[in-house]
Order: sequence, then structure tokens, then C-alpha cells
Amino acid sequence: MNQLDDSLAANKPLEDVADSLKLRLIKIPAIDAQGMFMEKAKVEPFPAHEEAMRTAFGLSAGETSQVIEDKKGNYVVVRVDDVMPSQVRPFDKVKDLVVRAVDANRRAEKAAAKAEEIAKAVREGKKLSAFAAERGIEVRYSKPISLLGEIDEKLPRSAYPQIVKMKQGDIITAADADQHYVLRLSDVHQVDPTQTSANRTKVIDALKNDLPIETAEQYELSLHQRTPVRIDQELLESLKKQGS
Repeated sequence: MNQLDDSLAANKPLEDVADSLKLRLIKIPAIDAQGMFMEKAKVEPFPAHEEAMRTAFGLSAGETSQVIEDKKGNYVVVRVDDVMPSQVRPFDKVKDLVVRAVDANRRAEKAAAKAEEIAKAVREGKKLSAFAAERGIEVRYSKPISLLGEIDEKLPRSAYPQIVKMKQGDIITAADADQHYVLRLSDVHQVDPTQTSANRTKVIDALKNDLPIETAEQYELSLHQRTPVRIDQELLESLKKQGS
């Protein structure tokens, strides 16, 4: 971290910093505030993805962020190479994007309906394994998960708040960007009271990582409420180009 901070303070290019410190460098194509790519490209989610995207839209062209930390101990630095003023794009430029978006929405609607159909059947007594032979459906047991850091990377993170409220045997549906899920809570493992030291350590570590970040977020929210600020990015870029 010290080497990274020193390199950023010295205004070294991120490419050189990543090379010298053996860090992962990710180049993202043009993207809008809704997360839509302007080109036919797809960037897989990476650690601190949401924090990085949120930070990027607060930067000006050529500006590099400070080190950002997410709530899982990952660190990222963001640089914006260029900012394109918002504009209505010519139809021939967006036609393919529109067609793909419509197709994706239709597939998502069909998948959501199928997930609800399966969930209803399972609630009525049909076994999940009965659907295993159907095309595009995978039936599997997830890894045990908990609020102390144990996760299953194949489960949608957006479903975790629902999962931890489920009772044994409950069935819910969930979705991420690419798939729909039918989730049944098959078993609940109670915390072993004889293993309190390990669990206490996990709680302490989580508090050390999360509490400062959440405190800072609440402080920032309070400042925004007291002193509302709106940035006119297009005007700012126009003034910069004029040398202001």
C-alpha cells in the first residue's frame, strides 16, 4: 500500500505502477452511467467493481482516483482516460445494441417465468432433481454460507439478504445479470458454542474492515444532505477544453 500510494503521489502512469508492483490492470471500454458498454465488449465483474464504477463517474478525463477499498478487503485505483458528453446516438450506431437488449429482456422474462414455475412445483412437493434433465437447468448443492464470511461464489450476491432470513425448507427465486435461480434452504447448521474464539475473531476482523468504511459513508451522506452539490460534467469538460 505504501509503494502504491507513493507511486500515485509521483503521478506515475497506472500501467507502470501495475507492472512494477505486479498488480492486475483492467482496461474497460467506453461505458455509460447505467453500466452499458458503447462497444461490443463485456468486462467480467472484478473485486470492488461497483465502487470502481461509482468512483469513475466522479472523475474528469485524465484524472486518477485515490485507492478505493470495498468491504471485502479489495483495493482498486481508477483512471478515466476520456469523457464523452452525453448525446443522442445515431440509430444505425445503436440498432444492434437495441436488438440485443430486447432479446436479452425477452430471455430474462422467460427465465424468470420458468424459475417461478419450478419454485411453485417444488413448493407443491416436486423434487428439484426432477428438473435436472431439462436443458439449461443445473441442480446442485451450494457451499455452506454464513454472515461471518463464508460464501458460495456461484450464488447471486443480491440474494444473500433473502437467504439469511430463510427458514429450513423455504424456497425463493433470485437473479443476477445472466441467470435466474430457484433456491431451497436444505439445512441450517448452528454455530458450535465450543468454537467461539474462531467466530469471535471473524466478527472482530469484519468490524475492523467494515466499520471505518460504513462510518465514512454515513459521514459523506450527512455532508451531502447538509450541503447538496450537483456537478455539471459537460460544462466542466467544456471549460477545461477552453483552458479555464
